[in-house]
Amino acid sequence: MKLAKILIILFAVIALLGGIFASHFYTQKTSLESAKTATIFSPPQEISKFSLVDSQGRPFNNNTFWGHWTFIFFGFTTCAQICPTTMNDLNQMYQSLLKNQQNPMPQVVLISIDPATDTLEKLGNYVQSFNPHFQGATGDKSEIDKLTSHLGILYQKTKDKKTGLETIDHSGAILLVDPSGKLAAIFSAPHDPVAMAKDFQVIVSNSG
Repeated sequence: MKLAKILIILFAVIALLGGIFASHFYTQKTSLESAKTATIFSPPQEISKFSLVDSQGRPFNNNTFWGHWTFIFFGFTTCAQICPTTMNDLNQMYQSLLKNQQNPMPQVVLISIDPATDTLEKLGNYVQSFNPHFQGATGDKSEIDKLTSHLGILYQKTKDKKTGLETIDHSGAILLVDPSGKLAAIFSAPHDPVAMAKDFQVIVSNSG
C-alpha cells in the first residue's frame, strides 16, 4: 500500500510539473505569435563588428547596444519622404510605450547613410527634432557599407526624376537589437506605431 501511495504521489508530481512546463511553453509560443508587424529571429542573430560615431561625438559600436533594447533606422537628413515619415512613426511608437509605462524604454538611433553631407551636428539636430531622446550615428562609408551589407539593408544614390538632384534610395526597414547586441527583429514598412509598440512589449516579455 505504501509503495502504491508513493507511486500515485510521484505520478501526480510529474503530471503537475509537466502541466506547468506545457503551460509555460504554450504561453510563450502564443505570445510570440501575437506579434503583428515584426519578423522575429529565434535565436537572435549576431551583428558583425563595426565602428561609427554618434551625434555627440562618442564611439558608436557593438558595445553601445549592451544593456539596452535599440531600434535602428538607416536614412539621411535630407531625405524627402521615407525618413521623416519613419522617424515620426518611431516617435509615435515611443510615445505609446511611455503611455503604457514600458520599462525598460528602448534607444532609438538613426544611422546616416550620407556621411559626406550629414555632419554630427546636423544629424543630432535632425533626430532630436522628432524626439529629444533619439540619437544619430554615422561614420566612414566603408563602415556603413559593411554594416548595411551584413544586415541586408539596401541603398544606392540616384537622381530625382522631378528635380534632377542626387538623392538616395534606401530600405524603410526598422531593426530591433536586443541588450546583448544581437538582431532580435525586423519591422518592414509601412509601419504601424501602435502595433510596433505592442510587438516590442511582446518581444521584451519573452526575452528572458
